[in-house]
Amino acid sequence: MLKYIMCKSVLIGFGFFSLLTFGHAYGTTYYTALTGNNSNSCAQATSQSTPKRTIAAGIDCLSAGDTLYIRGGTYNESLTSWRSGTSAARVTVAGYPGETAIIRASGPGTGGAMLDFTNVHYVHLKNLTIDAVDWAYDLTNGGSTNAIKIQDNSDHIRIEDSTIKNARGLTNPSATKGIITGGIGFNEFLNLDIFNNLGYGIYISGTNNVIDGCKFHDNNRYGIHMYNDGGGVNDNIIRNTRVYNNGDNSAGCWGGCIHPGMVVNSGSNNLIYNNLIYNNAGGGFQVAGDNTKVYNNTAYGNGSGAAGFDIQAHGADVRNNISLGNSSGQIVNGGSGNTISSNTTTGSPTSIFVNPGAADFHLQSGSPAIKAGVDLSSVFTMDFAGAKRPAGNFDVGAYAFGGSDGGGLPAPSNLRLIRTP
Repeated sequence: MLKYIMCKSVLIGFGFFSLLTFGHAYGTTYYTALTGNNSNSCAQATSQSTPKRTIAAGIDCLSAGDTLYIRGGTYNESLTSWRSGTSAARVTVAGYPGETAIIRASGPGTGGAMLDFTNVHYVHLKNLTIDAVDWAYDLTNGGSTNAIKIQDNSDHIRIEDSTIKNARGLTNPSATKGIITGGIGFNEFLNLDIFNNLGYGIYISGTNNVIDGCKFHDNNRYGIHMYNDGGGVNDNIIRNTRVYNNGDNSAGCWGGCIHPGMVVNSGSNNLIYNNLIYNNAGGGFQVAGDNTKVYNNTAYGNGSGAAGFDIQAHGADVRNNISLGNSSGQIVNGGSGNTISSNTTTGSPTSIFVNPGAADFHLQSGSPAIKAGVDLSSVFTMDFAGAKRPAGNFDVGAYAFGGSDGGGLPAPSNLRLIRTP
């Protein structure tokens, strides 16, 4: 038998197969289920046989490092009262593994968001479906309604492996958002499916946020919008994300009837790489602000309104991108001091991509995009699919041709293998 001894944790394997655990500040696990009862104490709710009935009651039990598991079903709740964690011990609210937990509050709501984070820090949401279809409220007097709002005084909210959909307003539906966040920032949006919101997929007006591995599609305005009238939308990252079929604002024409799939329209030092941007009604990707870095993205088949890459920025660095088949041009430089080079903007899409009609933007063998870029390994080394980019000049676009599998967990550190009889 082998004993695996790691920093802050010990795990024992049978043969060569074991469940690896890593250093973590573990707390108490609580449960909520539609079969539960809120008269059960928090101590009782640590057992799956005596859970709380509502998510809100389960959240009330939490402290830093604790987890609330929500059993499958549809919960008619809006959530505005949260518990904060710490940098070493987040509070986690998650759907129970293997089950579908849906939060779908009845409305119309009174304003704000169905999930509203106010003065909340270090919370992790995971494996949830946030359905705002019944949350619409009257916007005659202005304002907006959202599925999730992270207020300016909240930060370090991580939302992962979840669906956010159907945000809508009754009289100004185009102003609604799947997620809106600003202020302090440092939020993470990981492996999300955000769609069918009558306004924006996500609206970010703060700093140091990360969007990674998401899908934004079939939102009536922008899939992704980063903007703040006062500036300060700095040091955000968008990577490994699909943005498609957005911008056909048939629900209302406030601000125009079509919109690009993705917009980064203010701030500085934002980093955009390994994204697929296609079939958006109002164009592909629009960039303003200062010193934005735009690397190894693919824009294809976007409609009129903006080019595949519409660069209205100052000091932007735009390299290793593919832009083809976009109605309003491929790459337009309307700013100043921008570096725009090593991009692929000509050629037959079928000679470059495996199957662009089916949104398969892997590179064909013999594609002119292979090795046509510059080495950006000082910034990143993986492609859209998590494959390691071959050494030397990068392939252009989101996918690397012949990249080695770089996915999975990283190698653990502080690992010792001790053989025992």
